[in-house]
Amino acid sequence: MSNNNALTFLEFGQTLGEPVLFFHGWPGSAKQGVFLDQVANELGLRVIAINRPGICGSRFIPDRNLRNWPEQIEQLAKELKLEKYSIIAVSGGGPYALACAVHDSPLLDKILIVCGAPLMDLVSSPVKLLWVYRLLIGIFRISPKFLSALVDLVGFTWPLKFHLIFFKLISLTLPKKDQEVLRNPKVFKVMLESMEDQIIAGGKVLLTDAQIYLDNPKFKLSDIKRKITWWHGKMDQNIPVEYAREYQKQIPNFDLNETDEDGHFSIAIMELNRIVKILFQQKAEAC
Repeated sequence: MSNNNALTFLEFGQTLGEPVLFFHGWPGSAKQGVFLDQVANELGLRVIAINRPGICGSRFIPDRNLRNWPEQIEQLAKELKLEKYSIIAVSGGGPYALACAVHDSPLLDKILIVCGAPLMDLVSSPVKLLWVYRLLIGIFRISPKFLSALVDLVGFTWPLKFHLIFFKLISLTLPKKDQEVLRNPKVFKVMLESMEDQIIAGGKVLLTDAQIYLDNPKFKLSDIKRKITWWHGKMDQNIPVEYAREYQKQIPNFDLNETDEDGHFSIAIMELNRIVKILFQQKAEAC
């Protein structure tokens, strides 16, 4: 890729398998793609987990917006000589998948979004989001520079592990299944390392990514003609299922699947393999 659009990525599953692009959550990195490694090997998938701009060597693009992303993905697909690819996005990766759906590349096949983040300009106010997100949005609107400096401070003090106290306090407010998931040492390690990747990249990188969720994306949800398969847990407190239901009203071909007991992390991590199997088995049956 050109230096202006350079993206780094990690691969999971089978090297010669069917290509699937993975869009990670926020804050996070491509390391979250490891949660797809098992199912990718079982189904013969090649998962290409992409770091967004500014993370782990992907070139930082100041003042970027969602319109930049599909162009970068198209260029990456051509560089990797992909004849076809599907997209799997979790949480903060959701809006990026929607942008690719609007772009509607002829190379794009399936789109799966799990507990995707809302584009706040296209849905209702953020009062339903987890209190941490609401707090960050409030600070950002008052003083983006202060919040950027605060993120830099967190990144600088990361080796001291003060953040662990904060994360554990947050986890106590989450649904039971989410707490169980985050108590798994392997899962917690991946989530913490992927979060670290974006935070130590600096406040500008983290907040440029976050700004995407607040800005007008320059498209309407009704512009999306492709089928969007979406899964969401009814117990999700990070991004309540009501946002997915709002999307369902605006996107013509929107397949919403709700689970009764899942929260944000349980559906995006522990249930992800099952969800991917359902999607790709349906695809095989259709063929």
